[in-house]
Amino acid sequence: MISKLLNISIVLLLGAFSLYLIQGACFRLVEPYAKLRLGLAWGSSDTMKMNSIISKLPLDHFAQPPIKEGFDILKEELDYARKIMSFNRPVRDRYYNYVRSQVDPLRNFEITNLGMVKEVVLPGLRRPATSLDVANGLARREGLPVDFSKALFVRVIPQTSRLVYEQSFGQWEKAFAFLLNHGISCVLLSPKNSEELSTQLSYLQAQHSNFSENIFAYAEGQAVGLLDNAVNGNEEISLRCLIVKDPSEEVLFNEQPNPVWFMGITSQVATDEQVLLSMTKRAQLYRDSPLVYHSRLSGLIYEESKWENLALTSFPMSYILNCLEFYPDSIPFVHEAEEMVENNVSSSLVGSKFSQGMGGISSLSIDDFEYSNPEPNFDCEVVREYRQINKGDAEVADLTNRELVLQIGSSFEEMGVNILEQIADQDPMFYRFYLSLKEIGTSQN
Repeated sequence: MISKLLNISIVLLLGAFSLYLIQGACFRLVEPYAKLRLGLAWGSSDTMKMNSIISKLPLDHFAQPPIKEGFDILKEELDYARKIMSFNRPVRDRYYNYVRSQVDPLRNFEITNLGMVKEVVLPGLRRPATSLDVANGLARREGLPVDFSKALFVRVIPQTSRLVYEQSFGQWEKAFAFLLNHGISCVLLSPKNSEELSTQLSYLQAQHSNFSENIFAYAEGQAVGLLDNAVNGNEEISLRCLIVKDPSEEVLFNEQPNPVWFMGITSQVATDEQVLLSMTKRAQLYRDSPLVYHSRLSGLIYEESKWENLALTSFPMSYILNCLEFYPDSIPFVHEAEEMVENNVSSSLVGSKFSQGMGGISSLSIDDFEYSNPEPNFDCEVVREYRQINKGDAEVADLTNRELVLQIGSSFEEMGVNILEQIADQDPMFYRFYLSLKEIGTSQN
């Protein structure tokens, strides 16, 4: 009898241990399960109390945020961020695998100008127009399709040359594409000063709220100061998420009209203790909320991964998606009308029609709107001028725009880097087309 009870106990223990291992593996690898377990522990995004029963278990979900101050708090903040964000491991793996497999990632997305803000990449989402959209000039009548995005991701860099700007944009294309696939517009801003940046952000939220009602901002080094000065004291700018990396000076962001999710990233380049301390103070300040998700996630300090070697590593990327999903004020999406077009409407990196003017209305007439998937035509100013100059040349007439971009770009490059950079200032789209096609050709060889 005792032997039988002992065998049953061993079987039950082995079964329980196996289930523990299986659920642990699922939490690490299966995204839906990781979200399910988080929901069971924390409830919905507007809850104010955790699950009292599950909280008895030693899970990372119930790690307590550091509350003390001083220079020795940094290690505790780093440990806390690692534990509280453990549910994001499947998302981080998905992002890492995505960027490692992409070639020409923006080929299916539209790059357009929103008035004074140039080269914004749009995700291709559309929804029925509301009365407010009609009043703002985005549609002729209610119910017609209107372009929109769930948020706008703004990467800020100091003012630089066109060549450096294009190189930076190229480094961020894969991160942009991943965000675009989640309905987030993206733009790289290189303002000459904080006043210009403040004007650009205010303009976007005032004139193009269908794309930028929710702004997620990212800055590194000296650009953190630009963003700091642009946002502070400007009530027209309402950030939802703020990510800063290795700031060159103390982070002094004031409280925003709406709660802000804040992440400070250190790669041990910024060794100034006062700078690190200012980031930890911001993190603790923004965690001050009665809401569970906000009190746990809206202020984190993270140490940059040394092995990922990405423009935007997986940890802050998953943080952005958390803010998009768990923001306490319920980001105003139109869920029932939202439609992500796998191959976006009139949108590819090189075949899009560009929007102009204050309204940012698509050049495709929405009265005649239909979903389409046109092939990229690589049309740009340089190609048009070249065809006009060689109007009577049959050989040029027989070449596609793609072939002309490669041929002309190669000729400019042979003439010297300065010549190609001058062309980039004259026709940025031609320059980007050439770099993209050149990269594709290199990867295929």
